[in-house]
Amino acid sequence: MCTTYVIYQIVKELHKSIDIIGYPCLVRLNPNIPWKTRGNGAVCIRIGKGCGKKIKIGFIEGEEIYAYERSYGNPPQEIIKEVYEIVESLREKSSDTGLIFCDKKPEERFYYTAVRDVIDKIPDIPCTNFFWNKGRGLIGAYASLAWRGRKKTYECLAYLPQELWHIDRDENLLDVDLIKCLEKKYSSLFDCYDYENEYVVMLPRSKTPVLYGVRGTNAEDCLNASLEVMKKCKAKIDGILLFKTNQGTDDHIVKKKISEIKDYNSVRVVGKVSEKPKIIRGGHVIVKIRDNTGEIECAAYEPTKNFRNVIMNLVPGDVVEVYGGVCGYPNTINLEKIKIIKLVDKVVRNPICKKCGIRMESLGKNKGYRCPRCGKKSKGKVLEKISREINIGTYEVPPAARRHLSQPSKIDL
Repeated sequence: MCTTYVIYQIVKELHKSIDIIGYPCLVRLNPNIPWKTRGNGAVCIRIGKGCGKKIKIGFIEGEEIYAYERSYGNPPQEIIKEVYEIVESLREKSSDTGLIFCDKKPEERFYYTAVRDVIDKIPDIPCTNFFWNKGRGLIGAYASLAWRGRKKTYECLAYLPQELWHIDRDENLLDVDLIKCLEKKYSSLFDCYDYENEYVVMLPRSKTPVLYGVRGTNAEDCLNASLEVMKKCKAKIDGILLFKTNQGTDDHIVKKKISEIKDYNSVRVVGKVSEKPKIIRGGHVIVKIRDNTGEIECAAYEPTKNFRNVIMNLVPGDVVEVYGGVCGYPNTINLEKIKIIKLVDKVVRNPICKKCGIRMESLGKNKGYRCPRCGKKSKGKVLEKISREINIGTYEVPPAARRHLSQPSKIDL
């Protein structure tokens, strides 16, 4: 079950009897954790007695849904039972679901630990909570409550009625020509469409209640763009709901030296390319970088497509800053983006035979070089000027391969 659908259903069933305060929140956690759910997300919603400005946050079965800027009181206690019953009815029976009710936010540091590190023990939660099976979901629920949204984006999700959850997710369900234009019309949007790979990013391929999601840095733009898509959608939409999120914020990334990297970290590391990049089975590209504390491999996997060409064009001596996650042994940084700081313009190579014009071969360590055609010898390697096919600057994986938390270069938070 899609985690956000739980919030959608709570709003759908209870919005006439309670007030929603602020935007519902979708909080992504450490993407490298091996026991995570597919999107490793948690959700939270604030309810109470609303006051102040009303904010439009969606439509459900044709009815506009609003939230209030602030509240002046708590909801009735019986709401706990109603929310519990909704969660119980929707959860997958094998899932480690957690549900928390509290009237005060936890310390913010718990969120940063959950998005950047490993929490293997369920914390003591000083408020009403419920859990199923191992209860690991309490960690995510508590982290979502601890998130302050200092850096934030928004996502407006469109939900199918239950009878359509089983349908294949085909691009033809949406107006692809419209989607291609969304980021041009609404400059705050991101990751709607992957132009290079001709791929509709906002359409999830798994069969969940969500048909599409519009992401951006402006809440109103996300909502308006979602309504445009909905009007031309070939499938019936039950409703749309706007979430405040930590997606696209790089909140998971921590600057580290190579020797400081631990399993399941997401890091940014400055280093010098230490070996020529290589292609391995599956079309993945591996490059090693080194700093003054150690050496580590970095990987651009096949789904990153043309991003791999950037990595293949690196040469030993280039200085780079890499961003990515480490998913356990053997420690390898799964590249999300790379900043090229310095490019070498000369490399050491075997000499070229002046007579034959071909590169000489090594005769062995400290034994010099010999032309394989005429046999002429040379003592040592030479320094050659090279032209580069890449430039100083930042390169990122395509939108189709981007992780939820990774910040696109087009947005500034």
